[in-house]
Amino acid sequence: GELIDWAMLIFGPFEPWPTNLVLPACVEADVQVLARVVDYGGVFHDDVPNEDGLAANDHRAFRPDGWVQAARDRLDQLRPYAERHNLTPLQLACQWTLAHPMVRCVVPTLIQEPGSSAKTAEAKREELASVPAEVRLSADEVAEITAIGDNYRCMPLKGGSPVFEGTEVADGWLPHLFYPEKAHAVWGEALAKGAAKRSADLGPLQVSAGGMVAIGEGPETKALLDFVRPMYALYVGGMGARGKNFYNDLACQYGYEKEAKEIQDLYLDGKKKEAEALVPMEWLEAGNFVGPEGYVKERLAAFAEAGVTTLSVVPATADPAATIAQVKEWVS
Repeated sequence: GELIDWAMLIFGPFEPWPTNLVLPACVEADVQVLARVVDYGGVFHDDVPNEDGLAANDHRAFRPDGWVQAARDRLDQLRPYAERHNLTPLQLACQWTLAHPMVRCVVPTLIQEPGSSAKTAEAKREELASVPAEVRLSADEVAEITAIGDNYRCMPLKGGSPVFEGTEVADGWLPHLFYPEKAHAVWGEALAKGAAKRSADLGPLQVSAGGMVAIGEGPETKALLDFVRPMYALYVGGMGARGKNFYNDLACQYGYEKEAKEIQDLYLDGKKKEAEALVPMEWLEAGNFVGPEGYVKERLAAFAEAGVTTLSVVPATADPAATIAQVKEWVS
């Protein structure tokens, strides 16, 4: 609360969870909330097309089959509430969201849908601007709407799933803080299961990973790894709460349980420099390409052996273009 004035959170009638768990903390810390995507993928604009009418590159087209109709069915249950208060579905979604403590602003996506019958973005903007300033819904109505849109612990209407299926359907994967020699132990089983179900039409899964590259002898070159310590500490220590940080879990899976806990404790206590100092040098060396030519070539080979098909590198040299050209020559 002392450092944060506003929080931007996904929150709306069809996605009350998990933001509803955060709101009490916002009240306690006096943090105001800006609620995003209250329109739920355009559903509350009431002109979202059938799934076969979505463009191929529309992110909503990647949701499970039937999500539009499932959302429409729920929306139909909310129409009496909207009619009772002379509101459009979008305005009802905004009213429900604004009825919650500390929510001060709502931001739906103004989607211009295809087809001649679709509302214009300008009309949607006017509709949003006409949301009544005062909350018209009673506490009982808010609770009833919440029950209709309940998504506790899952997001089946939106397409969220606890089941990993990236290897099965994705074109590529971009692992972060990659440790080639330990990647198989962490992800090997999930990747293998997905690959077994993968359509041959998709081709092999593309994997893009990498890190800093600097080629040279002496301790001054190795010292360049200190420049990536802040990033590692940020992800392991600060990219989530205690018990809810994927990258902290990843560090533990890599075998750095003790360091992961200490880094997180220090980082969340505001002691960032101390946290950075605890990032294991072994991990920094393994995940980057910093050192003599022979060593860098060994790291390149390790990434290739781990299944990386595309290198993503950040040159830390006086001539970045020449460094990238050299690396490209070695891996060609």
